[in-house]
Amino acid sequence: MKKDEGIIKNLVSLLPVFLMILFTLVILQIQVHQASSVFIEDALVASNLASAVINVEEYGISHQLQISDPKEACNLFKRALQANLSLNDQWVSQNSSLIFGLVTLDEYSIYEVRGNDIVQYTFPNGRPENMYTTEYKGGVGNVEAADGTRIESTSVYSKISFQVKFFNRVIDVYKQKCVDIVEN
Repeated sequence: MKKDEGIIKNLVSLLPVFLMILFTLVILQIQVHQASSVFIEDALVASNLASAVINVEEYGISHQLQISDPKEACNLFKRALQANLSLNDQWVSQNSSLIFGLVTLDEYSIYEVRGNDIVQYTFPNGRPENMYTTEYKGGVGNVEAADGTRIESTSVYSKISFQVKFFNRVIDVYKQKCVDIVEN
């Protein structure tokens, strides 16, 4: 009997150590995903900025920041995002600890400010051939990107979706960011 009681006491005394280890692993997993989230958002911002190739001649004449070629800007964004997130040609992440599987470009938009007006170039699914244009007269300060950012100067917006593994569960995630190319 006494031997059984000793084993039970030892097991009970190890329970707090086991719980502490489990708690530490959970906190560590959460910290890794938070760091990954910041990294992915930074990659999105950098890719947005990389695509903002300004028409220098137009800027010299009118002091307006206009994108030289919106379709080429979309292609630049896609190449930069692939490099920044280590995606292969099929847009699958080569680092499964950050992103699990395929990354999808849901939307890429350029908001070009011309005086008090805005011209929005939208690329559904990041396809230059599907580009459409929307004009907003007097839209500066009144138009918002899909993430809620108020457009006050030429800006670039993008949204991607992907999956992450969290405690062996696959979770659908999206990141979106609008970058004001004047202030960033």
